[in-house]
Amino acid sequence: MLPALLSLPGKLSTLLARLTADRATKLDNLAYLDASIATRSTLTAAQASAQVWAETSRSLTTGTGRGVFLTSGTAWTVPVGVSHITVTVCGGGGGGGGGYATNTTSYTGGGGGGAAGVLHEQPLIVTPGASLAYTIGAAGLGGAIATAGTAGGSSTIGQYPLQYIAGGGGGGAAGAYNSTPGGSSGSVNSALIGWTGETGDNGGSVSGVYGGSGKSTAYGAGGAGGGTLAIAGTAATGWGASGGGGGRQAAGANGAPGFILIEY
Repeated sequence: MLPALLSLPGKLSTLLARLTADRATKLDNLAYLDASIATRSTLTAAQASAQVWAETSRSLTTGTGRGVFLTSGTAWTVPVGVSHITVTVCGGGGGGGGGYATNTTSYTGGGGGGAAGVLHEQPLIVTPGASLAYTIGAAGLGGAIATAGTAGGSSTIGQYPLQYIAGGGGGGAAGAYNSTPGGSSGSVNSALIGWTGETGDNGGSVSGVYGGSGKSTAYGAGGAGGGTLAIAGTAATGWGASGGGGGRQAAGANGAPGFILIEY
């Protein structure tokens, strides 16, 4: 019994040291999150876009300020010594719908696809050496004549209990009587800086024969709708933007894929 009692103060000291270190780590994490929120909460979409492209074009190979731009794959290994990262997440844009099959008065071109949701530089606490799962949202496909476009995929990244999701834009509807709905907007799941996508323009909103326009994101340009009979929609460019709907008797166009930018 006596040796056990004599060893107790040493064990208590060790436990106290561990608790103190754990508290310091938690306070450091909270300070990091507070600072991240404060510096990003006032950015506009245009400012965020300029910041992201400036960061991806610089040298990201050594020291603080490293990063990786992901357009494929499913997992990223957190480097040794890295416990805090920020992530910019963009879903895939929706495809434009195909126009009505025949040149019939009062029937329209296809609806434009919806743009993806975007989350800008969200803070994330990670474990060094861990495998961090992610998903890159695929581009929605333009619909053939008389066929709806498909939705873009959601881009996701995170680990329990926090996962960031930038939803893909919806596909534009196929040409129909009078007016054809554009694709739905991509959603976001964070209260920090981010933007839901814009809903695609309706087919026939300008003229019955026209396809609806796709919509842009901070990182890509939406495609134009088919401007007259038998003119296809234009594909989106960049990232997360949506494709234009086809004019009457024409196909819709593809949206643009998503991406994830990790910085640390």
